[in-house]
Amino acid sequence: MELSPEFRKEVMRGYHKDSRWSLVIDTLKKEERSKDPIKTVLPYLLREGLLYVYSKDSGGEERLCIPRSIVPQVFKMAHDDAGHQGFDRTYDRLKGLAIYKCTKLLKKYIYQCGQCREYARKRHKPYGSLQPILTPPIPFYCITIDFILGLRDFGRECFAH
Repeated sequence: MELSPEFRKEVMRGYHKDSRWSLVIDTLKKEERSKDPIKTVLPYLLREGLLYVYSKDSGGEERLCIPRSIVPQVFKMAHDDAGHQGFDRTYDRLKGLAIYKCTKLLKKYIYQCGQCREYARKRHKPYGSLQPILTPPIPFYCITIDFILGLRDFGRECFAH
């Protein structure tokens, strides 16, 4: 993944505004300066001003940490600019990035996307056809009674007031 110089600067500025990532960066810088041989092992790496997270279970794959202020712009690039291809394909495009609460935020972003809502397929059963109510030819020609079963028994609590 190649970052443009403008986007790189925007991400680095976003780290300072984001309390989560700025705390991680400060901790990494303090440990780098300290001469203490015992250091905490964080799964983060600071390289050229960008913060990466790596996990040992995925073979040490590094993912770029995205600050909260840049997330809408990243979602726009991955979803809107790629043709509104839905949650799964957009999420697959974001696999190389570390976004806090990515699934929740992406679902909300796609749900609020006007174009996706307009062109979304209807996934419910077809509505039933309307049947007109035929009126009897003479008043009181037919009398009906509706039986309602299974109502909650309120007992005396309704009449106590």
